[in-house]
Formats: sequence, structure tokens, C-alpha cells
Amino acid sequence: MHETIELFHGSGAKKSHQLIRDIFFEAFDNPLLKEGADGVVLPNFQHELVITTDAFVVSPLIFQGGDIGKLAVCGALNDLAAMGARAYYLSATFILEEGLEIEKLKKIVQSMGHEARMAQVSIVAGDTKVVEKNKADQIYISVTAIGNPETECAPHPKKLRAGQKIILSGPLGDHGATILAARKDLVFEGNLKSDCSNLQPLILPLIKLFPSISCMRDPTRGGLSGSLHELMAVDHESKIGFRLNEEDLPVSPPVRGLCEILGLDPLTLANEGKMIIFCDADLALPILQQIRQHPLGQEAMIIGEVTDRPGQLEMKTIYGGERSLIWAEGDALPRIC
Repeated sequence: MHETIELFHGSGAKKSHQLIRDIFFEAFDNPLLKEGADGVVLPNFQHELVITTDAFVVSPLIFQGGDIGKLAVCGALNDLAAMGARAYYLSATFILEEGLEIEKLKKIVQSMGHEARMAQVSIVAGDTKVVEKNKADQIYISVTAIGNPETECAPHPKKLRAGQKIILSGPLGDHGATILAARKDLVFEGNLKSDCSNLQPLILPLIKLFPSISCMRDPTRGGLSGSLHELMAVDHESKIGFRLNEEDLPVSPPVRGLCEILGLDPLTLANEGKMIIFCDADLALPILQQIRQHPLGQEAMIIGEVTDRPGQLEMKTIYGGERSLIWAEGDALPRIC
């Protein structure tokens, strides 16, 4: 019989200590974490700090291309990358449901540790709580990332201007489609696999080569469409809109097939390893060529431009017409990131 999480594991007593020591400390091993204090004193940073925090829920916990642990680390790192910042430290909070298999928890935590080490990031603080059975979806993870900017001209939504080009680092919807297929036991020709990945090795060298990149955003929940609508909602000095070219939007055949069968739009599906990059028109082609030299950006495309039509997200269709893309009221696929 598999050992599972019990309420005692969240009591603060001996079982809590054993869980933290045997699973979390072993996977996240580093000197700062081993100090065992209520907090951690970080070494002095040379520049201003960049900080982000995010929470992660996904079902199933383990999927083709990753798991909730990898997702939590990569998601936090990608948020900092979008700000032109390198992560150095992470903290992580775990909400565990009574009955969760400890072997599954160990696999997820080890995945987090591996991803953090690959990114040369230390998980230096955290907490665990246990809730009663049926009061959670097995495990929730909240991660905070702290780092330094890699450029003095950090990308920011307020730098968006009409006439700038929009670059997408790769195909749309891989993560959302993979999660949906896993839930429904759907099988498609081709390789449906989450794009969950750490984008810092792609983005940070890019921002050093092209410090005038105006803005970046990773299109997670809500997909490309949701991210662009969010950016239009930011209070800009000069109000902007966006126009996409449908024929330039990269979508893999398996994702396109799933969307056609189920009536979904790949523009609204979550991505966990893609970046939207905004830049001046004369830099778009050099930036695209640079991105395509990296394994994470080989299928990057220039997909549209920033317009002077406030709040309007439009798409030039493959037939030459134009249509407006509305901001979806809800999400067709809950618990995806």
C-alpha cells in the first residue's frame, strides 16, 4: 500500500519535520535552506531587485512534457525573464491534500529541484500546509522569485507604441492542448507535449543584444489573446491596440486538430514556454533571426503589430478580411497552470 499524506504531516510535530527533511530538504539542498531559520538572509544584490509571485494548480499533476513542480519553477523564472531579469532565489509554499501519495509528492519536488539546479537558482525558503481530503486538488504550489535586471532598459508595457512589431517565440497552445488531451484520454497523430520550459536562456541573452526591446509577456492563462487584452488594459500614456496576421500564427498540427474537433481557439490556450516580444519595426527581423538560433525559438514568427486603435485586438484573416478578437469572459479549461 502506498504511503500517503496525513493531517499529521501538517501539524508541526515530528511527522511534519520528517516530511520537510526527507522530501523538501533533500530535493532543494543548499546552504541557505539548511540554516532552518524562520526566514533567510540573502546576500547583497548589486542592483535593484525584481520580484514576482505566482500560484500553480494543474490537473493532472504529471503530464506529457512536465509536472506541476517543473511548471512552478519555470513559470516564476519566465515572469522575471519578461522583465529582463535573471532569477537567483525562489521560495515555495505547498498546500497538500490528505491522501496525496508521498511517492508522487517526492517526484514533483525532485522535479522542482532539478529544474532549479538547471537554472542555477536556489530554493531557499518555503512552507507546507496540509488540508483535509477533498478540500484541495492534491497539491497547490505558490512560488516567489527574486532576481536582478540584466539591462538598464527593462522591458515594460508602458513602452508599447503604435508601429512596433509583435514576435512570438514559438507555436501556440501546446500546454493547454496537452492538459486537455490528458484529462479526456484523447489521442492525436503527432506529438502533443506541453511546452513547459525555462525561457531565461533564450530571453536574457536576447535582451542584452537588443536592449531597446520595449515589452515582453509570457502568454500563460488566457493564451495569446488574453495576454494582449491585458496589455491593452494597462494605463498607457499613448493608448494602443494590436493587429495579428492569421497566416503568420504558428500552431502545430496536433494542437490545430484538437482545437478544430473541440471548437477551441489556439489563441486562448495556455502556453508555458513561449514569449511575446514587442520591438521597433526595424529590429524585428534581426531579433527574429537571433531567436531562431536557440532551440526554444526555432519556430518563432513575426505575428503582427501594435496599432493606434485603443483597446482593439484585430486579426487579418487568411482570406484578407479583418475580424475583432473579443476578450473571453471565462476559461474553457480550468486548473491548467
